[in-house]
Amino acid sequence: MTEIEFIRPKLCCFSKKQFDFFVIVSILFFCMMQLSIAGKAYPKNYSKIGPGISMKLLNDCPLTKGFDFPVGKPNAKKYYNAQKFARNNHLADDWNGVGGGNTDLHDPIYSIAAGIVTYARMERLNWGRVVRIIHNKGTKNNPIYVESVYAHMRKIMVKPGMVVKRGQQIGTIGNAGGVYYAHLHLEIRSTINKPIGTGYSADTTGYLDPTKFIKSNRPRKLSKASIARKRREKQTEARQGFKLALLKAAEERANQQVFFDGRYKKIAFPMGDIMPTRGSAADVIIRVFRAVEIDLQKELHRDIKDNFTVYPQHWGLSAPDTNIDHRRISNLQTFFTRLGKSLSTSATARKYQAGDIVTWKLDNGFDHIGIIVKNKTSDRKRRLVLHNIGLGPQIEDILFEYKITGHYRYYGPKFNKSKKRNKK
Repeated sequence: MTEIEFIRPKLCCFSKKQFDFFVIVSILFFCMMQLSIAGKAYPKNYSKIGPGISMKLLNDCPLTKGFDFPVGKPNAKKYYNAQKFARNNHLADDWNGVGGGNTDLHDPIYSIAAGIVTYARMERLNWGRVVRIIHNKGTKNNPIYVESVYAHMRKIMVKPGMVVKRGQQIGTIGNAGGVYYAHLHLEIRSTINKPIGTGYSADTTGYLDPTKFIKSNRPRKLSKASIARKRREKQTEARQGFKLALLKAAEERANQQVFFDGRYKKIAFPMGDIMPTRGSAADVIIRVFRAVEIDLQKELHRDIKDNFTVYPQHWGLSAPDTNIDHRRISNLQTFFTRLGKSLSTSATARKYQAGDIVTWKLDNGFDHIGIIVKNKTSDRKRRLVLHNIGLGPQIEDILFEYKITGHYRYYGPKFNKSKKRNKK
């Protein structure tokens, strides 16, 4: 009696023929489901993918922007190709240091392009430690996958599933435990995830000449205009991030209970401050910027100490004073004009952006200062302002309540490097 015949009576009242038919149908159904899943996972243009690579892994594979050499990056400086592809049926390039022997032992190995690591472990003796990385030189919708294989490594510095960049170190050159003189065995395969193989074969199907491939797929050199454009885009992105942080700090400042106090106080330097429950209109601005790691006490002092006569001389001082200089609105106006951006004091509300700093002359002749927040009035015509006019930090509709004497935009020294501090 077979094992199936033994369990059949316990499972059901089917006859043997019915049970055998049920088993066959179940197996066929299971196979069809697997084929269906495979069909969904791997479209037709994935025909050069070997078994064992998941769709998720391929989806995580970044697009390449060109290929470099794996040693002496980016152009294999001080290395030579000791055994080229196809010589003696070799399926790789063997990269040696120009010193020969084991002089390149422990030298760094770099990923030839952006990709995702699929394999990183010790192989059988003649391979030593091996890393395999998949690269997509096509697009997300029309991928073109190739695989780089790095063998005989002394040290592995990556793990399967890691995304790597072009030129990122992935390990060091080894000698497969003393089997060879130190060198890097580099394969590039057009059929990814093939069995590791032997490294030699007259059949080169699924393999590419590494040097020819890399030379024909080098990173595209950007023009000066493209480099400048990318730099501007990064600066814009960073500036926008800073602005969002500044606005968040301004909104949080409105929740603080502070009694108005503009008196002279001796404070530390840098990052000096009076009691947190005390402060003036200028202290609101100072504390908002401190929340985004910009110390106006320090930044203003760096400028005023070299350009003292440029700043207002209303107080009979003969030298800068770190206790009070940054807490004086007229000094802040000069600072923002010199090291930020002075803008129009137009009566047009849309000219004033969230994050801008505004100064006014009050009816009593005193100076006042505030920072514009992202919230608007109920009629959506004007942005509100964070300020302290005597009742602590508040967000109110005061933009055109008093005579505007200054309108500034300041995002800190990081975004104002081109301005010369000693320019008078």
